[in-house]
Amino acid sequence: MFSLLLLLHMAMKPNMTGVLVSTLFLFQLLVIAAISMSLCNGNSYHVGCLESEREVLLRFKQDLQDPSNRLASWIGDGDCCLWAGVICDNVTGHILELNLRNPFNYYVQPDQFEANPRSMLVGKGPIPEGLQNLTSLKHLGLPFNHFSSSVPKWFDRLTHLEHLSLSYNSLEGRIPRSMARLCNLRRLYLGGAKLNQEISEILEIFSGCVSNGLESLALASSSISGHLTDQLGQFKNLDSLDLSNNSIVGPVPESLGQLSS
Repeated sequence: MFSLLLLLHMAMKPNMTGVLVSTLFLFQLLVIAAISMSLCNGNSYHVGCLESEREVLLRFKQDLQDPSNRLASWIGDGDCCLWAGVICDNVTGHILELNLRNPFNYYVQPDQFEANPRSMLVGKGPIPEGLQNLTSLKHLGLPFNHFSSSVPKWFDRLTHLEHLSLSYNSLEGRIPRSMARLCNLRRLYLGGAKLNQEISEILEIFSGCVSNGLESLALASSSISGHLTDQLGQFKNLDSLDLSNNSIVGPVPESLGQLSS
């Protein structure tokens, strides 16, 4: 390539040489710009986590018992985007995913799961409120651990949330009506919770903006009762519904046939 450019340079008149130099300079600028854009959009570019969000995770860890030391990487002033279970946006540094599923779980029998208690994250109280400050969070997964108390009302602050899994913890109480504000929710997993709630009330909570995108709803073994109603027809994108091992009675509503998925 260099030899070809040299021959062109020698063959041209002086005024043409200036044009060639200008053209080559412009070409170099375009190459540098292209490389910069590639780095910003690719996996090789990484700004690191935000200090405020790292502090949220460290406070969250303080409120847990971690007998198997699954969160050993959650220490000090390091890059929290490299910590176990954490995925960040490469450009902004905001935490997008927090996946702390207990990896050691298994079937006992159909619709019944067990998890190894020695690998559970155990909450010293309710799920810590600090997580509501991870405002860019899209995926929150805490299944097969031992978080107690009710489903937090502050989940409605996580307005970007698309995936929420709290299955098979020790949650009790009702799904709060504030969760109707999670308009981006696509998948909700609450199997094994003691909700003591009627299915019609749950469908009513999610019948607003949530129904526009909800694709998967798993509430197996959650102490749900009542009748399925035609409210189900509002969930046009629903392709997975698990209500097994509850106390739901009555006929299957005709609106079930309206679900395109």
